[in-house]
Amino acid sequence: TFFARAYSMSNDGWVMTWATLILTALLELMSMDEVRKVCKREGGRTLYAQGVLCNVVNNAVLGPPLYELVSNRWMSQPFTAAGRVAMVFAVIVGHSIGYYCAHRWMHTRAMYWAHRFHHRFNCIVVPVTANA
Repeated sequence: TFFARAYSMSNDGWVMTWATLILTALLELMSMDEVRKVCKREGGRTLYAQGVLCNVVNNAVLGPPLYELVSNRWMSQPFTAAGRVAMVFAVIVGHSIGYYCAHRWMHTRAMYWAHRFHHRFNCIVVPVTANA
């Protein structure tokens, strides 16, 4: 089924999910002084926990099915290692462009309600908030 493929290790999106979560955790560990500062602020622990939850949801829940959809609908299966690397690179570039456009859209009056949480990390921005 679609979701079985999306959450399979044969889906590069699932592999990228784990790579992103591990890299974020490592960067978070390297930023523990800033994490502590966020958590010491009023409401900071709750805000930080919400950021971690959003990071997991965005990367582990939404990411793999979206990757599966895009890779099966708009990309051909690569047959070589170089083709697979090129496909992952194209997805990262496409994601970056899409992220920029979506972020601009989230700053419009109609969509800011969905984006407000992101800007609650306005003094100290720790790595986990980048995907929140």
